[in-house]
Amino acid sequence: MVSAIPVPPANTLWHAKMRSYDQLDHAAFASAADDSTGLDDVLAWLEAERAEVSCELEPVPLDEIARWRTDTATGDLVHDSGRFFAIRGLDVTTNYGPVERWSQPIIDQPEVGVLGLLVREVRGVTQVLIQAKMEPGNINLVQLSPTVQATHSNYDRVHGGAAPRYLEHFLAGTRDRVRVDVLQSEQGARFLRKRNRNMIVEVIGDVPVHEGFRWLTLRQLHRLLRLDNVVNMDLRSVLSCLQFSRWSAGMPTRSDLLAGQHSPLAHSVLAPDDALHTSGELLAWSTDARMRYRLNTRIVPLSEVSRWQRDKWHIAHEDGLYFTVGGVAVRMASREVSGWMQPVIAPTHEGLAAMVLTSINGVPHALMQAKLEAGNRDVVEIAPTVQCITRNYQHLLPEERPEHLSLVTDVAPEHVLFDAYQSEEGGRFFRQQNKYVIVEYHGDLHAVESPNHRWMSIGQLKNLVLYSNYVNVEARSLLACACAVIEGGNA
Repeated sequence: MVSAIPVPPANTLWHAKMRSYDQLDHAAFASAADDSTGLDDVLAWLEAERAEVSCELEPVPLDEIARWRTDTATGDLVHDSGRFFAIRGLDVTTNYGPVERWSQPIIDQPEVGVLGLLVREVRGVTQVLIQAKMEPGNINLVQLSPTVQATHSNYDRVHGGAAPRYLEHFLAGTRDRVRVDVLQSEQGARFLRKRNRNMIVEVIGDVPVHEGFRWLTLRQLHRLLRLDNVVNMDLRSVLSCLQFSRWSAGMPTRSDLLAGQHSPLAHSVLAPDDALHTSGELLAWSTDARMRYRLNTRIVPLSEVSRWQRDKWHIAHEDGLYFTVGGVAVRMASREVSGWMQPVIAPTHEGLAAMVLTSINGVPHALMQAKLEAGNRDVVEIAPTVQCITRNYQHLLPEERPEHLSLVTDVAPEHVLFDAYQSEEGGRFFRQQNKYVIVEYHGDLHAVESPNHRWMSIGQLKNLVLYSNYVNVEARSLLACACAVIEGGNA
C-alpha cells in the first residue's frame, strides 16, 4: 500500500554522496570507472581553448544588425535569407496560473537542429566526444558541448562557413550504431514550439580527434557538472537521454538488487515496480494536465505586443521584467564564420530550477511538475519541482507564487545535494544563467503531491526522455545533474 511507504531517515538517502569514487559500485555503471586524466587537466585544456578565442562582442542598434531587418508591416526581426530564426510577437490566453492573458516577443525557429554525442567503450568505460564550443551568449564564451551542435541552417552552410565536424556520424546512412534519437523541446517561455534532435551514436572503429575536441568519461562529466557554467545546456540535454543500462555489461540483475548489490540509480532503472506510481499512472497524470489546461496562442505583429516597448537598442517590458531583445556584433576567428550580427535575448534576472529528491523503497524519486509555457507544443511538459524567475513573482500574493518554492528556499544546508549556476542556450540567449539546485526531502510524501506535482522515480524520468514533448529542457538538465549526485558525482 502507498500509505505504508516509510519516510526515509535523514542523511541516509544518498549513500554514494559521501563516498569516494574508489568506494562506489563501479560494476553497476561504467560511468564511474577510472579516468584517463583528472579534472585539472580537463579544466586546463578548456582554459587554453578560451585563450585561443579571439572574440569581440559589441552591442548593435536593432536597425543596424547586418543581414537582419525589421519587417515594415509587423515590426518582426527577420533574417534576409528567411532562415535561422525570427523574433515575432505572440498573444497567449490560458487558464493555467494567475495570469490568464499576455503577449510577448518570442523566438520563432521552425527548423530542427542536431545535438549529437559520439560515444565509445574503452576497456568497459563509457567515453563521450565533446567539443569546447564558443557561443556569443556564454558568460565565459567557451563551454563543453556535444560532439555536434548545429542548426539546420548551420549544416546547410547558409552562413557561408564550414560544415560542423563529425556531422556525417549523425546523418542517414551512418555505419555507426544509433542508440538514442529523439526530438526534444527547448525553453517554452522563449521559443515557439522549438525542438532539437538529440542523438547518441556509438562509433565503430577509430575516430580522429580534431582540434577543440576531446574524449571524456562520464565520471569526468558528472564531476564537471558541479562547476558553474562549464557543461552547456545542449550537452546536459543529451546526457539526460543516455540510458545507462545500454552501456554497461556489468549492470546488476534483479537478484543483485534484492541482495543489496546495486547503486541507487541502478535500482531506479531496473526496479520499476518499486516506484511510488506506475508509469501508466504518471502518463495519465500528464495527459490529464494537458486536457485540463488550455493554451491558445497566435502570432501577432511584434510591434503590437502589449506592455513591451522598443527603443534604438532594445525591446523591453515596461516593468523591467522577463527579458530584453537586443542586437550584438560578434568578431572572432575560431568558428565556421569569422564574424556576424544577430538579435539576442538577454535576461533581466537570474532564474531558479530546482528538483526535490527523496528515497522511496530504496529508489530515488523526484517531485516533478506539470508546467505550461507559452511556446510548448503540447500544452504542458514535465518540469522541475520549481522553475521560475523569482523576481517576476515578487509583486504577486504569496498564494500566487510558484508552488513549493519554500521547499527549496528554506531548506537546511545539509540537505542541499547540488547547487551550481548553469548557462542556458548561448546561441540565442545573452549571458543567461540559472541557479540549478537539488535538495533532499524528508517530510510527508503525500503532503507535497498536488494536481500539478507528482513523485516519479529517476528511472521513470530516464524512460520518459526517450519520447518527445514530455520532459522540458530545465528538467533534463537537472536529470543529468541528479544522476551525477546519486552516483557520487560530488566526490
